[in-house]
Amino acid sequence: WESEVLGRLARFKEYPPGARSRGTEGQVIVEFTLDNQGRVLDANVASSSGSSLLDRAALRAVNRAQPLPVPPAEKLHGGSVTLRAPFTFNLTKGT
Repeated sequence: WESEVLGRLARFKEYPPGARSRGTEGQVIVEFTLDNQGRVLDANVASSSGSSLLDRAALRAVNRAQPLPVPPAEKLHGGSVTLRAPFTFNLTKGT
């Protein structure tokens, strides 16, 4: 299930044009909480890339990817589950 979630997030990641033109690269770790329907209840930057453009792009990807795959019942605690997802922005790989 987690690999499905990460795969869906990757499809919604967009390299910000401003960061691309400046040659900005980095990795953002986003922590987010899902409800039992795969909706994002909360998302925040757990580890910044050092670039607000990249950080915001990672948060946008999480929000745009909704709804995410429904969490299995055994992952839910109190009706929700919290995950962390890495977003790597690398110009040499084009992602």
